[in-house]
Amino acid sequence: MFSDPTMQPESYLKCPCENCDAHIEFPAEALGQSISCPHCGRKTRLLQAVVRSVEVSPTSSSRKRPPIFLIALGCLALLAAMAFGIFAARKNAQPAPPEKIITETKGEDTALQIKPVERSSARRAKKLAAAPDFETNSLQALRVTLEKSEKSRLIYAIGAIRNQSNRQRFGVKVELDLLDEQGMKLGSATDYVSVIEPRKEWKFRAMVTEPKAASVKVTAIMEE
Repeated sequence: MFSDPTMQPESYLKCPCENCDAHIEFPAEALGQSISCPHCGRKTRLLQAVVRSVEVSPTSSSRKRPPIFLIALGCLALLAAMAFGIFAARKNAQPAPPEKIITETKGEDTALQIKPVERSSARRAKKLAAAPDFETNSLQALRVTLEKSEKSRLIYAIGAIRNQSNRQRFGVKVELDLLDEQGMKLGSATDYVSVIEPRKEWKFRAMVTEPKAASVKVTAIMEE
């Protein structure tokens, strides 16, 4: 992604946690909100302490921008290779004859039955799509991802915790690791709910204080 020369510096603030006194860095738009501390996991308010600006340098990225015609040429070559591969595959493909099973033989008369083809691949894909991202003690983490707010620059880790048991679950806390584009840990985020009803889902929403986070992973689901 190329840098926009007109992009303005983004402001970030720092403040200490009201519980553990560890420093928390957050976007200016989150000032005044209450979040779970990424260090101790307890609720704290984001209060203004120190302001710093992150300058976006347009010159460094613009020098690395490849010529447009090279990009277009590469795209055309890729499309041509894909088209040739599809054509060759269709030309060489031959329909397989249906499998037949002999069920009854009387003299020269033979009754044949065609065995239906099971659509196991579709069922397998559906099963994999429904697999939880994390599971422990009948608590499942589902659809965990990062989401950017439409009205601000804030980023949230969202997902759902499903109670698979037939009893209420009290004081449920989810812990998440924030990862960069190479999969290295940048920080953590947490969220908490007082109770989850049997066979119900809790949709959590934890604020991300690491602006370079590219993905999120559930590491623990705990219960009081």
